[in-house]
Amino acid sequence: MLRARLDRLSPPARHLLAAAAVGEGLLAPSHLRAVTRLGAAFDRALDEVRTSGVLVRDPQGDGLRFHHALLKDAVDRDLLGEDRRRWHQAWASHLDQLAGDESQDLRVVIERARHHDAVGGAGAFEAAIAAAEAAELTQDEHARRHWWHRAFTGWPDDAPPGVELTRDAVLSRLYAALWSVGDMDVIDDLLKRELADENEWLRSLWLRLLLWRERRAQQAEFTRVVDPSEAEKTLARLRSYESDLKVASVMVHLADEWIQDLPDLTEAMLHEVIDQLAPVCDPLLLADAWDLLAWLQCCRGDPDAAVRVSEEHVAWMERHHPAGVLDARCRLVVSLANAERPDEALALLERTVAETRHPHLHPHLWVVQHMLRAVMHLLVGAWDDMAEDLDRAREGAFGGDIESWWNALSGIRSARTGDIAAARSCLDAIPQAPPGTPPGLRWSREAIQRTFIETEIAAAEGDRAGVCRAVSRTIALQHDGEPSNDLYEAFVSGLRSGVRRGEPDPEARVLVAQAATVVDGPAPDANPVLALRPVEIAEHLRRVGDRDTVAGWSDIAARWSRCHRPYDAAHAYLFAAECAARDGDRPRARELFAGAHGISKQLGADPLRERIEAAARRSRITGFETSVPAPGLTARETEVLGLLVDGLSNGAIAEQLVMSPKTVSVHVSHIIAKLGVANRTEATARALRDGLTTGG
Repeated sequence: MLRARLDRLSPPARHLLAAAAVGEGLLAPSHLRAVTRLGAAFDRALDEVRTSGVLVRDPQGDGLRFHHALLKDAVDRDLLGEDRRRWHQAWASHLDQLAGDESQDLRVVIERARHHDAVGGAGAFEAAIAAAEAAELTQDEHARRHWWHRAFTGWPDDAPPGVELTRDAVLSRLYAALWSVGDMDVIDDLLKRELADENEWLRSLWLRLLLWRERRAQQAEFTRVVDPSEAEKTLARLRSYESDLKVASVMVHLADEWIQDLPDLTEAMLHEVIDQLAPVCDPLLLADAWDLLAWLQCCRGDPDAAVRVSEEHVAWMERHHPAGVLDARCRLVVSLANAERPDEALALLERTVAETRHPHLHPHLWVVQHMLRAVMHLLVGAWDDMAEDLDRAREGAFGGDIESWWNALSGIRSARTGDIAAARSCLDAIPQAPPGTPPGLRWSREAIQRTFIETEIAAAEGDRAGVCRAVSRTIALQHDGEPSNDLYEAFVSGLRSGVRRGEPDPEARVLVAQAATVVDGPAPDANPVLALRPVEIAEHLRRVGDRDTVAGWSDIAARWSRCHRPYDAAHAYLFAAECAARDGDRPRARELFAGAHGISKQLGADPLRERIEAAARRSRITGFETSVPAPGLTARETEVLGLLVDGLSNGAIAEQLVMSPKTVSVHVSHIIAKLGVANRTEATARALRDGLTTGG
């Protein structure tokens, strides 16, 4: 039917449509006029195809588009291979004439490369380089990856005049582009091929460091490229080379490898790259250097200094490479998260997520930004929002250490809400270090994530000895260069859930003795959360001897509340309530138990809520609301269940709750699993029977 509709058009109109089918990316009338060379017949042909409804105005711009993709396909199928190549050549020649226009659109550069790529020949390589550099300025990471790949695979024996990049510079850009879309397997194959016959020391070292970084991210087995004991000799040899991109890249990746073992040398190397080698670096390599420098400050226990470094990074990108600002702001959010500044981090994330817009434009940034929002929402008690962030992160592609991070966050949330099976599933998904892996490598990060989940699971199950053992494993993983944040977090978690008032158990006595050394150690940074953790640890040590006070715990609870940390505040209120009950102040105890209980219910922290209720029963305190056993649904899941009862589809629920249909589907799956039913119909029946919602 479509072919018959097209056959009724005049030969000039069909000629115009053939040109449009091949050059559909730039269907402005001016381009079509130049490419078709119809002369005076062009206007009549254009009017004919528009009147017939084959070409219509493109609402996204000033050009035209096919009314339906099937119409374009019908035209395209009629073209012989030779005809299609001739049209690609016509488009390429036309766009070549526009290449020197200062006002040219980035789309022109990329479309020119596409047509030259189809034609082949000498012009294809130069056009691919131009398109790759143009794609660096677009919002499309996949276009960036595609054109750097075409430029690298099409590299000629002799680069044409005007191409200033070396083959290794293009390889570096391709590596970064592949990283941004998560093509780790492609990176692995690419680097192994390059290393196969490489004998030159510097290039071999560079490629091995790039491969080490990729293998580490994939959590495949890896070993050090250069042992820290060889640092001085390696740097001396490296500095004998003329400074170029490879030298700068090797310094950045060696700094990454040595950051925990040689922090002072690492800092000097990163400053050398940023301050002296910037002219030979590409912006993405400098971004890595800034990021490592910020992380180094965090490892030294000064997260606010890390924020200042990241702010300098953002400012540098705004001046020199605007396309890298989104990535730089994302790294600033990481620093703000490590500095326990959730309000600032969330505000910056809201801006950056809005500009990222879609998981396919910036896949890596999309994932990391939603993961960081999940971290912030975990801390400030917005756990339903956290679950949604984790679901949104899944819309992007990720693996390796980011997947372990995802499982760590999801596992902690699951344990705190009482979903132990889900927490154990997340724990099992985080790989353990291969036997014989030396300490100090990236595996220690995954090991710490595992111990954190183990601590939360043991706490949720009331297994005090298990809490103490998990925290002891966390402490054993610490070494010089690890952020003190992990150590303080571990001690606080262990003392809250693993150590009881009065004479502690054997495992707890060991933990108490270790905690005492932290309290007596150097004063923490001025960061309010880092400063508060030792204060809480000290009050726990007094609690062990039954010497803690209502005033002490109430002050700690108030300070946690000022930091927007309700889960932490609820624990402090619980211990304050126990003190008040011990002192015989029953009205005050009832008030404090009620405060802790209310926070735990609002968070959906069922294990903590049950612990508070048990403590109140032991203290014979009544008069505040106790909860009825529930099916374990979160507030958002209860909301979705209510709309299921009302008969809404997933699409209608998504529209009403302003979330994606995929996220709704995940919530429905969780509801069905938690209620122990087979499908959404049975879930609705159960909700109506047991009064689980106000719907119906």
